[in-house]
Amino acid sequence: MAKKVLSKRPAKLSTLAIAICASHSFAQQAALEEITVTAQKREQNIQDIPISIAAFSADALKDKGIDDFNKLGTLTPGLNLAPSTGFFDPIVTIRGIGLRFEEPNVSASAAVHIDEVAMATPSYLNVPLFDLERVEVLKGPQGTLFGQNTTAGAINFITRKPSHETDAYIDLSYGRFNETDIEAAIGGSLSENVAARLAIKQTQSDGHQNNLGTTRTAGFTRVPGVIPGVQERPADSEFGGQDKFSTRFSLLWDVADDIEVYSSVHYFNDQSDIPLVKLDGADALGMLPASADPYIVEGDELGINDHEQWGGQLRVSWDLGFAEFTSLSGYETLNRHMEDSEGTATRVLNEDLFNDSWQFSQEFRLVGETEHANWTAGVHYAEDEVDFFKRQDASDSVLGFLDTKYTRTVESWALFSQVDWLINEALNITTGVRYLEEDRSIDRSSTAFDPYGTALVGRIFPDLPIIPGKDSISAEELTWRLGLDYRPTEELLVYASVSEGYKSGGFDGSGITSNAALEPFDGEELLAYEAGIKWTSQEIPLRINASVFFYDYDNLQAQALVTIVGQDGTRVQDAILTNAGKAEIRGAEFDLNWQPFEGLRFDLGATYLDGEITEFASEDPSEAAAVIGNDTPNTPTLQTSAQIAYRWNVGEHHLARVALDYSYIDDVFGDLANSDNVVIDSYELLNGRLELSSSDESWTVGLWGKNLADERYYTSIAPAFLAQPGVVRRSYALPRTYGIDVKYHFY
Repeated sequence: MAKKVLSKRPAKLSTLAIAICASHSFAQQAALEEITVTAQKREQNIQDIPISIAAFSADALKDKGIDDFNKLGTLTPGLNLAPSTGFFDPIVTIRGIGLRFEEPNVSASAAVHIDEVAMATPSYLNVPLFDLERVEVLKGPQGTLFGQNTTAGAINFITRKPSHETDAYIDLSYGRFNETDIEAAIGGSLSENVAARLAIKQTQSDGHQNNLGTTRTAGFTRVPGVIPGVQERPADSEFGGQDKFSTRFSLLWDVADDIEVYSSVHYFNDQSDIPLVKLDGADALGMLPASADPYIVEGDELGINDHEQWGGQLRVSWDLGFAEFTSLSGYETLNRHMEDSEGTATRVLNEDLFNDSWQFSQEFRLVGETEHANWTAGVHYAEDEVDFFKRQDASDSVLGFLDTKYTRTVESWALFSQVDWLINEALNITTGVRYLEEDRSIDRSSTAFDPYGTALVGRIFPDLPIIPGKDSISAEELTWRLGLDYRPTEELLVYASVSEGYKSGGFDGSGITSNAALEPFDGEELLAYEAGIKWTSQEIPLRINASVFFYDYDNLQAQALVTIVGQDGTRVQDAILTNAGKAEIRGAEFDLNWQPFEGLRFDLGATYLDGEITEFASEDPSEAAAVIGNDTPNTPTLQTSAQIAYRWNVGEHHLARVALDYSYIDDVFGDLANSDNVVIDSYELLNGRLELSSSDESWTVGLWGKNLADERYYTSIAPAFLAQPGVVRRSYALPRTYGIDVKYHFY
């Protein structure tokens, strides 16, 4: 099995913790707060739930510097999240389960719910995080409680709801790169039985990249007089800026003592620049990057990003006495136009992307309890459509264009149920089942576009044009869960479970440059075994959770390389999405929360993973032998996080607080072959916050810093188009940022 070597050792915050503890008496103890979540469709103490779950409040997200979905990767060990190198859509992996694929037509391995409505594709997840109550991260298959397919787990975002208590705040922030952020909300009663809430968030900034534009290549063409030269793009030392606006309006109507109606609508507009990727070597024309600095880039595209998205939901809750009935309807739509570049100032491969998508879902469920059981049962219906067009401009490499378009539709329904059988006061048995029927279809084509009569596209890709017409697949799948939890003492919960998860099959929607890309891929299945403990001390404010797990992965969905031999003998490798074989992942997790005395809080978490390809689907024995035993992609051996926060009185009327947040993630391979050049290197991040507030916390002034050590790290990687073997393009994250914020509560 291929092994990774840690390039760095995780730093520790223990020295600071010891120093603070030494100056206080441990007699000044304070109780840990009880964390209430709704991960199992009912309010529960997180320590009473026999699954691996983490929950974070809005204040905790602020401490960690998390204000949009793409930054969630440092939230908790085991969760890894990064933008793709193409669409920059978030790619979620949990415990090594996830698919790095940049097209919008494929379902994610982890289900993401916003106020319980599942988002069908990662394209909907570019929205900012604002006016949140909490975020819940559930690890492992969750299909028996959610209508959405899950193999990796689920992420639940719970926004603040209207109430009859008047509430209003404004949160202003200014930071490096002239980043200005405004978040505000107001809520309260409209009448005796109707409450409303309005929230907004706007973020604007200059960019962190120095884009040299086409200062080295303006006017260049390989066919003078026939193909126009590269357009002149002036340099921009502030490229990659943000320009985002979001708003949400919600209503809560108490129809009767036993009936409640909640509705919300939201809108998101993003006109930010698309950051350029960075090549680490010569492009297809042999042109080297102008600088090795990861933030000095080149591109002949404008970096257009025109993203408009809106949606809404309607939830009706009715207390029937024996159970609570919920009807949940959700709708989401987006319209997006983007330009993406290969990271070079020539037209090796520029992409013009158009994506129109919509989704609708309807869920009915009952949640009840008896003397001997807590139970949930429901039915879920969903349909979604992705209408996509991509024009790839390769005027300086293959002297032409490639047009790819498709319309992909999905319709599914599922029955799901879970029962917690209360055997006695200490022992519970959980049984769950989910039945799914799903139909997927796609109408797609790829054609060469040759406006100059020079294109080599057809010679390099001899299968073009590819116009297969409509294709469809269907699936019927039964998944299940069996668990046991035992509480030998009031402090300790011991649990074990075995469950099956399923992720839908589908169709490759990338370049579609060969007939091999037309083959549909099957759904992948995950059999998950897990055992763990949850311990909360009654004597000292200490909480420890730990678990071990084993995943048996079948029909692993991954990108495999296919060599296309052109008419002139040119050999090009094309990555197609397929079922690669089988894999196993073993792991362990540990979480600790400790509050030794009033004001001081210490949190520590770690996840260890060992993933291995056990079977590889290939007719070539030597090719299979080269992959079997390799690490599974996107599986860091070690991921850790630590936070220390200290709060104290400043005089009689003020409070001060300091927080340091550290996270580390190990190297991960980006492909099945464990190629040395397709590796995302390990990195560690340190964020900090210092704030002063009034004693009633009506106002707060804070200084913050993110990536304080100025780590130069990248979160996505992919081979460069037609370049020499080993040349890749990387998406680098932000350097060190810092700023000040002011928050004021009006009520």
